[in-house]
Amino acid sequence: MTCLPFLGDADDDWLDGKLESQIAFMENNNVVFSYGDFVKVKELDDAVVGHVNTPTKLKYSELLKGCPIGCLTAVYNQKHLGKMYMPNIQRGQDFVLWLY
Repeated sequence: MTCLPFLGDADDDWLDGKLESQIAFMENNNVVFSYGDFVKVKELDDAVVGHVNTPTKLKYSELLKGCPIGCLTAVYNQKHLGKMYMPNIQRGQDFVLWLY
């Protein structure tokens, strides 16, 4: 399977301090993969059009039913899990990666 480097989308924006806060949470709680809630905005005027609330914990069996994890929110510990790549498929690259 050909894989692509794990990169965020150009249209995703993070709040200031998002990455620092998330990494500190992971380090303080010995977590190797984390994700969070996010909002959807209209590109034209940045109006909020929806909030996506993710489950606090997610079992693999639950993940098989659908992917609530927004790619823009996910962070993983590369030293612990190794370098991860998204599969080179048309859709759902992030979902397939989370299933590894």
